[in-house]
Amino acid sequence: MTIPTEIEKDIKTGKARYQTFQTGMGGQSVLIVPENSYIIIYGYDYSPAGGGMVVQAGGLGAGGNSLTPSSIR
Repeated sequence: MTIPTEIEKDIKTGKARYQTFQTGMGGQSVLIVPENSYIIIYGYDYSPAGGGMVVQAGGLGAGGNSLTPSSIR
């Protein structure tokens, strides 16, 4: 994704600020916007984990605990 030219100019001159927002794990997320401000969302990545995300679980800490199950669906 590339930043639109006019927005890039505003960022370079200090009129705008570039910021990212990341959320996950389902449910609802709230994006806080200061008063008298605007946001422009010009792209997003959607990566569902539904059966495609695998976690390799190993020993955790001195007690040797491990995560089970090793896949998130």
